[in-house]
Amino acid sequence: MLTDEAVVEAIALQLRRGDRATVRVWGWSMFPALWPGTKVTLEACAYDELRLGDVAVVRHAHGLTIHRVVGGANGALAIIGSRQLQPDGIALTRENVLGRVRGIALGPAVLPAPGWAAARAGRWVDGGGPARVLADPLLRVRLRDWEARGLDATASLRRRWFDAPARLLDVDDIPAVREVLLARGIRPSARLMAAWAQMAAPDPPLPRAVVARRGAGPVRATARLAPAGADTVAVFDVWTSRSARRIGLATRVLEQALRHARDAGATRAILDARPERAGLYLRLGFRPTNEDSVPHHRRYERPLHPARGLS
Repeated sequence: MLTDEAVVEAIALQLRRGDRATVRVWGWSMFPALWPGTKVTLEACAYDELRLGDVAVVRHAHGLTIHRVVGGANGALAIIGSRQLQPDGIALTRENVLGRVRGIALGPAVLPAPGWAAARAGRWVDGGGPARVLADPLLRVRLRDWEARGLDATASLRRRWFDAPARLLDVDDIPAVREVLLARGIRPSARLMAAWAQMAAPDPPLPRAVVARRGAGPVRATARLAPAGADTVAVFDVWTSRSARRIGLATRVLEQALRHARDAGATRAILDARPERAGLYLRLGFRPTNEDSVPHHRRYERPLHPARGLS
Protein backbone atom coordinates (compact mmCIF):
# COMPACT_ATOMS: atom_id res chain seq x y z
CA MET A 1 0.00 0.00 0.00
CA LEU A 2 1.22 3.50 -0.85
CA THR A 3 0.44 6.12 1.78
CA ASP A 4 2.46 9.15 0.63
CA GLU A 5 -0.27 11.66 -0.29
CA ALA A 6 1.81 13.44 -2.94
CA VAL A 7 2.74 10.18 -4.67
CA VAL A 8 -0.84 8.85 -4.51
CA GLU A 9 -2.24 12.07 -5.95
CA ALA A 10 0.32 12.10 -8.79
CA ILE A 11 -0.47 8.49 -9.73
CA ALA A 12 -4.23 9.12 -9.56
CA LEU A 13 -3.91 12.19 -11.79
CA GLN A 14 -1.93 10.30 -14.43
CA LEU A 15 -4.30 7.34 -14.53
CA ARG A 16 -7.44 9.49 -14.62
CA ARG A 17 -6.01 11.28 -17.65
CA GLY A 18 -5.60 7.89 -19.34
CA ASP A 19 -1.80 7.94 -19.08
CA ARG A 20 0.41 5.18 -17.75
CA ALA A 21 2.35 5.46 -14.49
CA THR A 22 5.39 3.63 -13.16
CA VAL A 23 5.75 3.01 -9.42
CA ARG A 24 7.94 0.86 -7.20
CA VAL A 25 5.89 -1.34 -4.86
CA TRP A 26 6.99 -2.25 -1.34
CA GLY A 27 5.72 -4.75 1.17
CA TRP A 28 5.16 -8.50 1.05
CA SER A 29 1.39 -8.68 0.57
CA MET A 30 1.69 -9.58 -3.14
CA PHE A 31 4.70 -11.91 -2.82
CA PRO A 32 5.68 -13.93 -4.83
CA ALA A 33 3.85 -12.23 -7.73
CA LEU A 34 5.48 -8.91 -6.83
CA TRP A 35 8.65 -8.78 -4.76
CA PRO A 36 9.35 -5.77 -2.50
CA GLY A 37 11.06 -3.12 -4.61
CA THR A 38 9.55 -4.30 -7.91
CA LYS A 39 8.85 -1.51 -10.39
CA VAL A 40 5.49 -1.95 -12.10
CA THR A 41 3.76 -0.09 -14.91
CA LEU A 42 0.15 0.88 -14.32
CA GLU A 43 -2.49 1.57 -16.95
CA ALA A 44 -5.84 3.27 -16.64
CA CYS A 45 -8.75 0.87 -16.28
CA ALA A 46 -12.41 1.31 -15.38
CA TYR A 47 -14.25 -0.86 -12.86
CA ASP A 48 -16.25 -2.58 -15.64
CA GLU A 49 -13.01 -3.56 -17.43
CA LEU A 50 -11.54 -5.48 -14.46
CA ARG A 51 -11.33 -9.24 -14.77
CA LEU A 52 -10.60 -11.97 -12.23
CA GLY A 53 -6.84 -12.29 -11.91
CA ASP A 54 -6.07 -8.64 -12.71
CA VAL A 55 -3.94 -6.72 -10.22
CA ALA A 56 -6.05 -3.63 -9.59
CA VAL A 57 -5.01 -0.16 -8.43
CA VAL A 58 -7.52 1.07 -5.86
CA ARG A 59 -7.55 4.40 -4.04
CA HIS A 60 -9.10 4.62 -0.58
CA ALA A 61 -8.97 6.70 2.59
CA HIS A 62 -5.58 5.35 3.68
CA GLY A 63 -3.75 5.57 0.35
CA LEU A 64 -3.34 3.35 -2.71
CA THR A 65 -3.54 -0.45 -2.73
CA ILE A 66 -2.32 -2.73 -5.54
CA HIS A 67 -3.90 -6.16 -5.01
CA ARG A 68 -5.37 -8.95 -7.13
CA VAL A 69 -9.04 -9.05 -8.15
CA VAL A 70 -11.09 -12.01 -6.92
CA GLY A 71 -14.78 -12.78 -6.68
CA GLY A 72 -16.49 -11.30 -3.66
CA ALA A 73 -19.85 -11.73 -2.00
CA ASN A 74 -23.03 -11.58 -4.10
CA GLY A 75 -21.09 -11.55 -7.35
CA ALA A 76 -19.21 -8.33 -6.54
CA LEU A 77 -15.47 -7.93 -7.07
CA ALA A 78 -12.98 -7.81 -4.22
CA ILE A 79 -9.21 -7.51 -3.91
CA ILE A 80 -6.79 -9.63 -1.93
CA GLY A 81 -3.05 -9.88 -1.36
CA SER A 82 -1.25 -13.11 -2.27
CA ARG A 83 -0.33 -13.73 1.39
CA GLN A 84 -3.74 -12.88 2.82
CA LEU A 85 -6.41 -15.38 3.77
CA GLN A 86 -9.34 -12.99 3.41
CA PRO A 87 -10.11 -10.20 0.89
CA ASP A 88 -9.35 -6.62 1.86
CA GLY A 89 -12.15 -4.73 3.54
CA ILE A 90 -12.22 -2.26 0.63
CA ALA A 91 -15.34 -2.10 -1.52
CA LEU A 92 -14.53 -1.70 -5.22
CA THR A 93 -16.52 1.06 -6.90
CA ARG A 94 -16.38 2.95 -10.17
CA GLU A 95 -14.95 5.91 -8.26
CA ASN A 96 -12.05 4.29 -6.42
CA VAL A 97 -10.74 1.94 -9.15
CA LEU A 98 -7.96 3.81 -10.96
CA GLY A 99 -6.36 1.11 -13.08
CA ARG A 100 -4.45 -2.17 -13.11
CA VAL A 101 -0.90 -3.45 -13.40
CA ARG A 102 0.13 -3.68 -17.06
CA GLY A 103 3.51 -5.29 -16.46
CA ILE A 104 6.84 -5.28 -14.64
CA ALA A 105 9.34 -2.62 -15.70
CA LEU A 106 12.91 -3.83 -16.30
CA GLY A 107 14.95 -0.85 -17.44
CA PRO A 108 13.45 0.50 -20.68
CA ALA A 109 11.49 -2.73 -21.28
CA VAL A 110 8.17 -3.76 -19.76
CA LEU A 111 7.36 -7.43 -19.31
CA PRO A 112 3.62 -7.79 -19.89
CA ALA A 113 1.57 -9.61 -17.27
CA PRO A 114 0.10 -12.61 -19.18
CA GLY A 115 -3.64 -12.80 -18.76
CA TRP A 116 -3.71 -16.60 -18.53
CA ALA A 117 -0.99 -16.67 -15.85
CA ALA A 118 -2.65 -13.95 -13.82
CA ALA A 119 -6.02 -15.66 -13.98
CA ARG A 120 -4.89 -19.21 -13.23
CA ALA A 121 -2.10 -18.48 -10.78
CA GLY A 122 -4.20 -15.78 -9.17
CA ARG A 123 -7.13 -18.09 -8.56
CA TRP A 124 -4.81 -20.73 -7.04
CA VAL A 125 -2.67 -18.40 -4.92
CA ASP A 126 -5.36 -15.94 -3.84
CA GLY A 127 -8.59 -17.91 -3.87
CA GLY A 128 -7.40 -21.44 -3.16
CA GLY A 129 -4.04 -23.16 -2.97
CA PRO A 130 -2.11 -22.15 0.15
CA ALA A 131 -4.83 -19.73 1.20
CA ARG A 132 -7.41 -22.52 1.33
CA VAL A 133 -5.00 -24.88 3.09
CA LEU A 134 -3.94 -22.31 5.67
CA ALA A 135 -7.59 -21.43 6.25
CA ASP A 136 -7.98 -24.82 7.94
CA PRO A 137 -8.05 -23.84 11.65
CA LEU A 138 -6.57 -27.16 12.80
CA LEU A 139 -3.64 -26.93 10.40
CA ARG A 140 -2.95 -23.32 11.36
CA VAL A 141 -2.90 -24.25 15.04
CA ARG A 142 -0.53 -27.13 14.33
CA LEU A 143 1.80 -24.97 12.24
CA ARG A 144 2.00 -22.34 14.98
CA ASP A 145 2.58 -25.08 17.55
CA TRP A 146 5.39 -26.65 15.52
CA GLU A 147 7.02 -23.26 15.01
CA ALA A 148 6.74 -22.46 18.72
CA ARG A 149 8.26 -25.81 19.69
CA GLY A 150 11.17 -25.25 17.34
CA LEU A 151 11.78 -21.74 18.64
CA ASP A 152 11.55 -22.91 22.25
CA ALA A 153 13.97 -25.77 21.63
CA THR A 154 16.58 -23.35 20.29
CA ALA A 155 15.83 -20.47 22.69
CA SER A 156 18.94 -20.93 24.83
CA LEU A 157 21.27 -20.97 21.84
CA ARG A 158 19.50 -18.07 20.11
CA ARG A 159 19.50 -16.00 23.30
CA ARG A 160 23.28 -16.22 23.33
CA TRP A 161 23.48 -14.78 19.81
CA PHE A 162 20.45 -12.50 19.45
CA ASP A 163 19.58 -11.19 22.92
CA ALA A 164 19.78 -7.39 23.29
CA PRO A 165 18.75 -4.73 25.83
CA ALA A 166 15.74 -2.50 25.18
CA ARG A 167 16.22 1.26 25.22
CA LEU A 168 14.94 4.46 23.66
CA LEU A 169 15.92 5.09 20.05
CA ASP A 170 18.84 7.46 19.47
CA VAL A 171 20.33 9.04 16.35
CA ASP A 172 23.01 6.36 15.98
CA ASP A 173 20.26 3.75 15.50
CA ILE A 174 18.76 5.35 12.36
CA PRO A 175 20.99 3.53 9.79
CA ALA A 176 20.23 0.19 11.49
CA VAL A 177 16.50 1.01 11.47
CA ARG A 178 16.71 1.70 7.75
CA GLU A 179 18.22 -1.76 7.21
CA VAL A 180 15.35 -3.28 9.20
CA LEU A 181 12.76 -1.48 7.06
CA LEU A 182 14.39 -2.71 3.86
CA ALA A 183 14.50 -6.28 5.18
CA ARG A 184 10.80 -6.04 6.05
CA GLY A 185 9.92 -4.86 2.54
CA ILE A 186 9.01 -1.34 3.70
CA ARG A 187 10.09 1.57 1.50
CA PRO A 188 12.38 3.79 3.63
CA SER A 189 11.18 7.06 2.10
CA ALA A 190 12.60 10.41 3.16
CA ARG A 191 9.38 11.17 5.03
CA LEU A 192 9.44 7.88 6.94
CA MET A 193 13.11 8.24 7.90
CA ALA A 194 12.45 11.82 9.01
CA ALA A 195 9.71 10.48 11.32
CA TRP A 196 12.18 7.99 12.81
CA ALA A 197 14.76 10.75 13.21
CA GLN A 198 12.18 12.86 15.05
CA MET A 199 11.59 9.98 17.47
CA ALA A 200 15.34 9.89 18.16
CA ALA A 201 15.41 13.54 19.26
CA PRO A 202 16.15 13.81 23.01
CA ASP A 203 13.75 16.63 23.89
CA PRO A 204 10.08 15.68 23.12
CA PRO A 205 8.70 12.81 25.22
CA LEU A 206 6.39 11.69 22.37
CA PRO A 207 6.44 10.39 19.70
CA ARG A 208 9.26 8.03 20.61
CA ALA A 209 10.49 4.57 19.68
CA VAL A 210 12.09 1.76 21.63
CA VAL A 211 14.58 -0.64 20.07
CA ALA A 212 16.38 -3.78 21.20
CA ARG A 213 19.95 -3.56 20.00
CA ARG A 214 23.28 -4.75 21.33
CA GLY A 215 26.05 -2.23 20.70
CA ALA A 216 26.48 -1.51 17.00
CA GLY A 217 24.73 -4.73 15.98
CA PRO A 218 21.45 -5.00 14.08
CA VAL A 219 18.12 -3.93 15.57
CA ARG A 220 16.33 -7.03 16.84
CA ALA A 221 12.99 -5.55 17.96
CA THR A 222 11.06 -2.27 17.80
CA ALA A 223 7.99 -0.55 19.21
CA ARG A 224 6.76 2.97 18.48
CA LEU A 225 4.72 5.37 20.59
CA ALA A 226 2.53 8.26 19.46
CA PRO A 227 0.05 10.45 21.34
CA ALA A 228 -3.58 9.48 20.75
CA GLY A 229 -5.35 11.92 23.04
CA ALA A 230 -4.83 14.06 26.10
CA ASP A 231 -3.80 11.13 28.30
CA THR A 232 -3.64 8.23 25.80
CA VAL A 233 -0.68 6.85 23.90
CA ALA A 234 -0.85 4.49 20.91
CA VAL A 235 1.62 1.61 20.62
CA PHE A 236 2.31 0.39 17.08
CA ASP A 237 4.93 -1.16 14.82
CA VAL A 238 5.72 -3.84 17.41
CA TRP A 239 8.18 -6.05 15.55
CA THR A 240 10.75 -8.72 16.37
CA SER A 241 13.15 -10.32 13.91
CA ARG A 242 12.27 -13.93 13.22
CA SER A 243 15.59 -15.23 14.56
CA ALA A 244 15.05 -13.41 17.87
CA ARG A 245 11.49 -14.48 18.68
CA ARG A 246 10.43 -16.25 21.88
CA ILE A 247 13.46 -15.15 23.88
CA GLY A 248 11.69 -12.29 25.67
CA LEU A 249 12.66 -9.39 23.41
CA ALA A 250 9.12 -8.31 22.52
CA THR A 251 8.12 -8.30 26.20
CA ARG A 252 11.20 -6.27 27.10
CA VAL A 253 10.63 -3.70 24.35
CA LEU A 254 6.94 -3.31 25.18
CA GLU A 255 7.61 -2.91 28.88
CA GLN A 256 10.19 -0.22 28.16
CA ALA A 257 7.76 1.54 25.81
CA LEU A 258 4.93 1.46 28.37
CA ARG A 259 7.28 2.69 31.08
CA HIS A 260 8.29 5.67 28.93
CA ALA A 261 4.64 6.40 28.07
CA ARG A 262 3.76 6.40 31.77
CA ASP A 263 6.69 8.71 32.57
CA ALA A 264 5.54 11.02 29.76
CA GLY A 265 2.20 11.47 31.55
CA ALA A 266 -0.01 8.96 29.72
CA THR A 267 -2.55 7.05 31.81
CA ARG A 268 -3.81 4.75 29.04
CA ALA A 269 -2.16 2.78 26.23
CA ILE A 270 -3.96 1.40 23.17
CA LEU A 271 -2.89 -0.80 20.26
CA ASP A 272 -4.45 -2.68 17.33
CA ALA A 273 -3.65 -6.35 16.79
CA ARG A 274 -5.05 -9.46 15.18
CA PRO A 275 -6.92 -11.46 17.86
CA GLU A 276 -4.92 -14.62 17.11
CA ARG A 277 -1.66 -12.73 17.75
CA ALA A 278 -2.70 -10.85 20.87
CA GLY A 279 -1.33 -13.33 23.43
CA LEU A 280 1.67 -11.16 24.30
CA TYR A 281 -0.49 -8.08 24.82
CA LEU A 282 -2.97 -9.97 26.99
CA ARG A 283 -0.12 -11.24 29.16
CA LEU A 284 1.05 -7.65 29.63
CA GLY A 285 -2.35 -6.51 30.87
CA PHE A 286 -4.04 -5.29 27.68
CA ARG A 287 -7.76 -5.98 27.34
CA PRO A 288 -10.02 -5.80 24.25
CA THR A 289 -12.28 -2.79 23.79
CA ASN A 290 -15.27 -1.97 21.60
CA GLU A 291 -13.48 0.88 19.83
CA ASP A 292 -13.09 0.86 16.04
CA SER A 293 -9.92 -0.68 14.68
CA VAL A 294 -8.32 -1.35 11.30
CA PRO A 295 -9.75 -4.24 9.21
CA HIS A 296 -9.13 -7.76 10.60
CA HIS A 297 -7.75 -6.29 13.85
CA ARG A 298 -9.13 -5.50 17.28
CA ARG A 299 -8.29 -2.66 19.63
CA TYR A 300 -6.77 -3.37 23.03
CA GLU A 301 -6.16 -1.02 25.95
CA ARG A 302 -4.26 -0.98 29.23
CA PRO A 303 -4.25 1.58 32.05
CA LEU A 304 -0.89 3.02 33.04
CA HIS A 305 -0.97 3.71 36.78
CA PRO A 306 2.25 4.95 38.40
CA ALA A 307 1.59 2.78 41.44
CA ARG A 308 1.11 -0.37 39.41
CA GLY A 309 4.56 -0.53 37.89
CA LEU A 310 5.72 -2.93 35.24
CA SER A 311 7.14 -6.39 35.64
